[in-house]
Amino acid sequence: MSDQTPPPDAPMPPLGVPTPPPDAPMPPPGAPMPPASVPGGAPQNGMGTAGLVMAILQFVCLGPIASVLAIVFGRIGMNKAKRGEATNGGVATVAFWLGIVGLILTTIGIIVAVFVISAGAKVVVDSLDPVKNSQTGLVDGNYGMNPNTSININERCAFGGTPVNVDTGDMATSDVTVVGEGMIECGNVEGTPAMVLFTVSGGVAQITEVG
Repeated sequence: MSDQTPPPDAPMPPLGVPTPPPDAPMPPPGAPMPPASVPGGAPQNGMGTAGLVMAILQFVCLGPIASVLAIVFGRIGMNKAKRGEATNGGVATVAFWLGIVGLILTTIGIIVAVFVISAGAKVVVDSLDPVKNSQTGLVDGNYGMNPNTSININERCAFGGTPVNVDTGDMATSDVTVVGEGMIECGNVEGTPAMVLFTVSGGVAQITEVG
């Protein structure tokens, strides 16, 4: 039997030198790639998850505070996913954008609320304006009304309704508003009173009794 010798193009490694392992075989085309490992151990998904929780709570109870936290936590989670420290970048992105949407909706709601409150306050102030006592258009005399509207704020009151001239029995053709001030003119009746008496002198109305 003859000795086998290696071919000249594949020299034997020197004695004592370990032989390197063969290259790992490449996966066949179309095979799924193995998941990338997160450097440093377990993925840091806490910020993305916390952002999503805040994004949900902003619509439930915490409002703009949760919106800001959702934006902050979501952005941190997105950055961690970009660096390969987290694996829930999609969750963090959803939390970030939900926080922005919630903050925009909250801002719009505040603007609308301020507008409505301002408009309502203006209506109240206008209703309590004493100048209305000279705008009734009634001739001088004594009048009574069963009010259908009533406002009483800080000892200033206003009553609206269709007055009747108690001297002649004539009823006005439209509602009027009379404004009073103090206990005598406003009375101490809570809500809309059953009756308001007032006089018109020189074209200016003045409340005389509320009951």
